[in-house]
Amino acid sequence: MRPGDYKVSGQNFASNTGAIIASGDTVKWEEPVPENERNSRDELEGWMEKYFWMFPGGVCNTVSNCKRIENGGGSFTCSAGASCNPGQPGSGSPALPPRLIFADVERGIGVGFTMFMGNTDMHMFKMRGGQVYGVSAILGAASSSGWE
Repeated sequence: MRPGDYKVSGQNFASNTGAIIASGDTVKWEEPVPENERNSRDELEGWMEKYFWMFPGGVCNTVSNCKRIENGGGSFTCSAGASCNPGQPGSGSPALPPRLIFADVERGIGVGFTMFMGNTDMHMFKMRGGQVYGVSAILGAASSSGWE
């Protein structure tokens, strides 16, 4: 455990790097998705785009046993405190402006970066067959992203 890697609402949170690594046993981050279950690059990027733009109302297509961890801590259901609003992000300001989004179609992994409550925030998710099976968020205290 590494204490105080990030803060949310004034509270310090520790990172559990062992739990981040162990999540691979259930989520299978590095395992290729069978070709007939792969999502396109546009679908992977679109899921992350909606997640950030409409957060927490853009958390869609998660399986019931999907788990979300934050710096290895917690074991939240992916939809805890969230919902799935119909439609796509429209005009206006995003809830969490995405800085960079990329996708690995073969492994079904999407990654996006943003700023969240004084932290750089990376979210990685595993998707196959149009459904999300795991989300891992890594946060680090920062006053800016350096991307502005």
